[in-house]
Amino acid sequence: TLRHAHLTALQAVLDRRATEMSKEVLDATYKGIWMASSAGSSGVAGVTAHMVKEAFPAPAVERIFAGINERAVLAMLARTRKDGLKISDRVWRTSERARHSVQHIVEDAVVRGQDARTTAKQVQKYLQPGVWTVHKEELRRRLRVHTDVSYEAMRLARTEMNNAFHEGMVAANQHSPGYQGIYWRLSAQHPVPDVCDDMAADMSNGEAGFYPKGQEPVRPHPQCFCNTFPAYERPERFTERLREWVHNPQLQPDIEKWYNEDARRFMGRPALLVLPQETPLAKVLREKEAKIAGLAHERVYVFDRNGNEVLGKKGTKTSVSFTPDEVKLMAGRDVILTHNHPSYGGSFSWPDANFAIGNNLAEMRAVGQEYVHSLTRPVSGWPSVETVKIEYDLANQEILRRIHVKLQQGQITIDEANRGHYHEVWMLIAGKLDLNYVRKRRVQ
Repeated sequence: TLRHAHLTALQAVLDRRATEMSKEVLDATYKGIWMASSAGSSGVAGVTAHMVKEAFPAPAVERIFAGINERAVLAMLARTRKDGLKISDRVWRTSERARHSVQHIVEDAVVRGQDARTTAKQVQKYLQPGVWTVHKEELRRRLRVHTDVSYEAMRLARTEMNNAFHEGMVAANQHSPGYQGIYWRLSAQHPVPDVCDDMAADMSNGEAGFYPKGQEPVRPHPQCFCNTFPAYERPERFTERLREWVHNPQLQPDIEKWYNEDARRFMGRPALLVLPQETPLAKVLREKEAKIAGLAHERVYVFDRNGNEVLGKKGTKTSVSFTPDEVKLMAGRDVILTHNHPSYGGSFSWPDANFAIGNNLAEMRAVGQEYVHSLTRPVSGWPSVETVKIEYDLANQEILRRIHVKLQQGQITIDEANRGHYHEVWMLIAGKLDLNYVRKRRVQ
C-alpha cells in the first residue's frame, strides 16, 4: 500500500511531468495552428496568382500571402476568447486540471490504503490525451475530479486547429482581389441544431449563409466543423477589369487599392498589356454600339461573322419587332444581333433570350451606357427554349427575393436594382446550363 513517503516522492514526479506535458501540448498546439493557418491560406494564394497572372508573376503573389499568414497566426495567438484566456493560458489551465485531479486521486489512495496497482490504473487515464476519462460519480464528487480533462485537451486542440484554418483562410481572402465573401455551410457531422444552423440559414445578405467581405463570422463554439467556401468574381470578368486597371488604374479603384495596400512592396506596376488585335467584326460592333448606347429608343443591328450588316432597324423605347421576312434574313447565316436598352442599360429580358434561342443566333448583345452584355451560342448548340425558360423563371424569383431584402435593408437603390436585375438572373442561369454569358464594360 502507498505510504506518506510515497506520496511526497510521487507528487514531485507528477508535478515535473505535468509541467513537461503542458509544454509539449502547447508546442504541439502552436505547431498545429501554424500548419492549419498555412493550409487555409495556401489555396487563396494559388487562386489569386491565377486571377492576376496576366499582370503579375506567381512567385511575387505568393510572397504577399506569406506575410499575411504570419500576421494572422500572431493575432490569433494573442487574442483572448470568451473565457478571457489566450490559447497558452487555456492549455495550462487544462493541464492544471489534470494535475489536480491526479493529485486528489493519489492523496485519497494514501488515506484509504489503496494498493498501488488500482491507483495506477486510475491515474493512467489522465496521462492518455484523447481518452474520455470516466470515474465513478461518487469518487468524482468527493474528490472534485474533472471527468473530461483528457477529452478537454483534445477538444482544445481540435478547436484551435479549426479556428486557425478558418481565420487563415479569411485573412488571406480579404487580401485577394476579386474576393466577395464566404458561404457558411453545415458539416455532415452536425447532429444537434445550434447557432450554426441559424448562421447557415441567415438571409440578411440576400443569400442563405452568405457573408460579404469584412463581415465573415468566427467559429461560434468549440469543435465547430462547419464548412466555409469563398465566393469570387467570375474569372473572365475579373480579367477584363484587370486589363482595364493596367491601362487606367482609376477605372478599377478596388484593384488599385489592393495593389497599393498589399502588392506594391513586392512588385512594381505591370507593363501595359498587349491587347488582342481587334477583328473587323469587333470593330464594327464597337463603333455601332457606341452610337446606339445613348439613344432614347431601341435600335437593332444584325451582322454576319465577317462584319457585314444584314439588317438595321429602329424600334420603340422598349422593344423592336421583326417581320417574317426580316427573320428569314437571319436564318442560317450565323448572325450576331446587337441592340441597346435605353432605360437602365440592363441585361437580357426573356423576349431577348427567346428570340436568340428560337432563331439559333450565334450571339445576342445588349448595350447600355456602361456595359455590353453578351449571350453566345454554346459549341454544343442552344438548350431548348423550354429548358431555359424553366431556369429563367426560377432564377428570376430568387433574384427578386434577394433584391427585395437588399432594398428593405437599404443596401441598394431602386435604380441599382433595376440595372442589375437581369444580369444577376443570367449569372445564375449561365452556371446551371453552361451558357456563355459575359458582361463587359463598354469601350468608349
